[in-house]
Amino acid sequence: MRHQLAGLALALLLGTGCSSDNDGVSPPAGATVTGVVREGGSNSPVAGATVSLAGASTTSSASGQFQLQNVPTGVGRSLVVFAPGYATFSQSVEVKAGANTLDVTLMHTGLYEAGNYLMYLPPQITTYRGVFVVMFGGTVDTRPLLRGDLNYYQPFPLSGDVVDYRQRMFDFARNNGFAVVAAAFGTQTRGTVAYANLMNAVNTVGNQSGHAELANAPFVLHGHSATACFAYEFAIAHPNRTIGFIAAKMSCNADPGAAVGVPGYFFFGENDLTVPAHIAAQMRTLVEQNRARGALWAYAVEPGAGHAQVANQELLFDWVAAAVALRLPATGSVLQPISEAAGWLGDHATFAVGSHPCFSSNKATASWLPSAQTARDWQTLVSRGSITTTLTC
Repeated sequence: MRHQLAGLALALLLGTGCSSDNDGVSPPAGATVTGVVREGGSNSPVAGATVSLAGASTTSSASGQFQLQNVPTGVGRSLVVFAPGYATFSQSVEVKAGANTLDVTLMHTGLYEAGNYLMYLPPQITTYRGVFVVMFGGTVDTRPLLRGDLNYYQPFPLSGDVVDYRQRMFDFARNNGFAVVAAAFGTQTRGTVAYANLMNAVNTVGNQSGHAELANAPFVLHGHSATACFAYEFAIAHPNRTIGFIAAKMSCNADPGAAVGVPGYFFFGENDLTVPAHIAAQMRTLVEQNRARGALWAYAVEPGAGHAQVANQELLFDWVAAAVALRLPATGSVLQPISEAAGWLGDHATFAVGSHPCFSSNKATASWLPSAQTARDWQTLVSRGSITTTLTC
């Protein structure tokens, strides 16, 4: 059954006011809470939302702003935010004496649960063309990312800029007709059962939502750290259901098989202590060996970076959109094979880029990118912006 969730707290910032004035007069028992209600994805203000907190209630203005006065202080105060057309938000918060600020993000109804998986279906999409799978490393759960509970990630700095990532992910999903899947993927053992569980969860949500097309929808998978090889090995197991994959900050050594025909992007960090330089170099060898077999893969070392998520979110989603444009037909879900000659290449030594027909360096070992823009994004990243050379015919 469809899981009706609230929209979602984008930020929760509770500040403390003064405890007394110069005359020694104690402040009133209640506190003031102000904030803004916004729509997830577009970040537009939500007018007319009912905001209730510990017995106090008001509605948001045309600019999404609200103010509650004389709110009882204390922990575990019940906050409920509701607006027609949006999922209701409900959460326990701490209210401190004085002035508090609370910004809330509501999402259109479109969240579904299937076991340990949470799936977001942008409501404005009539037919879903694919599924984007977002996975963070270790035990870090990506379901709060969909719900908007971004405070969850504060103890996990390796998750990177989740605010910008979330916005770009939702923009991509809406613009390309994709659903988004989240879970605690880092706790799952890779292999046939895990991949079947993921596909079964998508199928279940397809039945719940009336979108039968999801049963055959192809996947884009973004894995980081402990989940990087999940993304790569899913493509090996199901190349005909995989549009593309990103495997960031982890060494994966499984034989790719038919996944050489699946666009892939392998990222490493220059200062990564978890996956040090000699391990990253081994992965470069794996990429180059398979590039010689025609693998549609790119290899990049992020300068100055450690084990955290790739910082350039625009680069990531430029690549995802370009891979989708080449591999996914305008109608239907049968993936198109990609000719290596349709892409661009990047030289790992000189950082020069060029279209495949005009690339005069060694094509067999160069990174393969799905478009001119993604090739230039790659070049800017790996050269720290110092190289702009484009090889021409």
